[in-house]
Amino acid sequence: MMFNTENLGDFLRFCEHADVVSPLQTRSAAIQSPQHTPAAVLIGMAPDETGAWQILMTRRAETLRRHTGQIAFAGGKCDANDPTPIATALRETLEETGVSPDIWRVSGCLKACYTPSGFAITPVLAWANTLPETQRNPQEVAEIFWLPLDFALDLSRYTQRENLPALPYLHYDIWGATALMLHHLTMCWSAYSANNCVTRADNAGN
Repeated sequence: MMFNTENLGDFLRFCEHADVVSPLQTRSAAIQSPQHTPAAVLIGMAPDETGAWQILMTRRAETLRRHTGQIAFAGGKCDANDPTPIATALRETLEETGVSPDIWRVSGCLKACYTPSGFAITPVLAWANTLPETQRNPQEVAEIFWLPLDFALDLSRYTQRENLPALPYLHYDIWGATALMLHHLTMCWSAYSANNCVTRADNAGN
């Protein structure tokens, strides 16, 4: 698959309202409650020098109290001063990776991902025109890396762990809420592709 800024934006907008039943939605429906703490993450995408789209990822610092060493999107708890989950995701991304909020074009948000650890995480979908320079915050982030979007949208790459999807990539072990969000995007991609095939077939028949 080859994305450009136009069709990527179209796909991300589709994801916001896609009618798919994914493990992300199933688990969230089973455990959601008003007691979950609001949080947000940025699923930020940008093209590298070859034009291949990449997803901004972090490996959490070993010194953190929660989810130490895990692969995650940049993000965190919503502060009282954050007007929206989008503001939270952009602020946390700046704090953790040094990437300015100004470069991101936000396409929308997925439904909240409820976690067993007590968070209601809003995934914010955004993209940038070019791959930004990053500067990790060592107190929160051990490493910043880029995950190829094509890889993440390939359903055959996913494995199962405790009946939930996981995504091995190089030496990285992507699981938990992060893998659930990526897998949800993969299911959205399947629905988006099927919808486009039907549209093209209808147009060809006219």
